[in-house]
Amino acid sequence: FTDPRITFLKNSQNLGATTTSNRAIRAAKGHWIAILDSDDWIAPERLERMVQVAEAEAADLIVDDLFLIRDGEATAWSTLLSESDRIITQIQQINPVFFVETDQYGKRCLRLGITKPLFRRQFLEQNSIQYDETLTAAYDYWIDLNCLVRGAKFILLPEPYYFYRSRAGSAVSNKRIGWLSECCQATERFIQQPITQQNPALVRALSRQLAQFQRLRAYYQVIEPLKEKQYGKALI
Repeated sequence: FTDPRITFLKNSQNLGATTTSNRAIRAAKGHWIAILDSDDWIAPERLERMVQVAEAEAADLIVDDLFLIRDGEATAWSTLLSESDRIITQIQQINPVFFVETDQYGKRCLRLGITKPLFRRQFLEQNSIQYDETLTAAYDYWIDLNCLVRGAKFILLPEPYYFYRSRAGSAVSNKRIGWLSECCQATERFIQQPITQQNPALVRALSRQLAQFQRLRAYYQVIEPLKEKQYGKALI
């Protein structure tokens, strides 16, 4: 690429998704931050359309629907909204309680936490928000919620422009118990934040989510060893 607006940053070693994303955000100079994972792609008109709507709505975050792509395929089998339990056809503002209550692991729901928002860079800077570098999964969910509790205007545009690839053998499916433990720890930390404690409805929603993570972790701590015929481990 010869476009002078493009800056290429290279890590000297593998720093992981969150640390690398934070480095890129610190180096960014534009009004908007758009995250694109290396195995996904976007429609050519995505950024133009989303910035149009975001500016019109005075949004701090905006997300679009996702095309769902199976690994090895080039066309979508469905979209995130189509597979959810919600019918959303109009632009909608999202609040933190709705965000949590409609993102429940293991259930058919909206799951906005896996979308890839556009962030208003000024909002991130003013609120000192970045990706949590201690997390290896679900980091998109937590940065979104972190923005929401700090007053971000979060807009959902129910039009799919992002092509989201799902792979067999992903971190979640291969290391489910560790992933659920990390989710439990992240949820407990978030509940304890003073800013979260100011919103009792959000605390209740997160507490219900934490209980679900704990139940699932206990279930898989028995099931996974049984699958591997480690019967003693399943009884611990």
